[in-house]
Amino acid sequence: MDFKEFRFVFIDTAYLKYLHNYDSEIFFSADTDYSKKPHLGILINCHGRKYVIPLTSAKRKHSGWRDVTATNYRIYEEIDIRTTVTDRYDVIVDQTDINKLRQNGIPEEEFAYHKKRILSVLEIKKMLPVVEGVYSYAELSTRSTEIEDEQRRNLMIKEYFFCKKIKTQIESKAKKIYERQIMSGVVAPYHCNYKLLESVADAYKNE
Repeated sequence: MDFKEFRFVFIDTAYLKYLHNYDSEIFFSADTDYSKKPHLGILINCHGRKYVIPLTSAKRKHSGWRDVTATNYRIYEEIDIRTTVTDRYDVIVDQTDINKLRQNGIPEEEFAYHKKRILSVLEIKKMLPVVEGVYSYAELSTRSTEIEDEQRRNLMIKEYFFCKKIKTQIESKAKKIYERQIMSGVVAPYHCNYKLLESVADAYKNE
């Protein structure tokens, strides 16, 4: 799998609901506004199928997760808690890469002030196929006059540049996850069923 385009996209709510009806691993909630919830795309597999990867909002449970696994990336920003404005909803964890702090010239007595604020989690194992007409591109360069929308745009910009640094790794993991499932026919726990979803996506396109 390779990125045809490296963009954030918004997925049509009706399409996500349709897929969720066939595979409960598809993230869907009637209370969520998916016109503002980004997916990372556009990945193309060897058969020309388009896929996107969902980003999950940071939650308390993610504080115990590793930054990198075979199926996920924890997306974060590095902060100094003495100077960064935070609130009670932020998910903040220790910076465990001591060598990185040393390389950045941080004195050892200040290590405790340097943390990671989790922004979201990129759930590669829950990637899903898309067809034309069910997604639109997020315009990160366009500012908003609404404070909430501007905060959301700034968050997506941070997430985008984090993902851009690991673009090659994301492609590699997505390819391994997809090909392992297709070749073995085994859908691992908490993974989407890609072959099933591809047939469901085709049916949705033809309705």
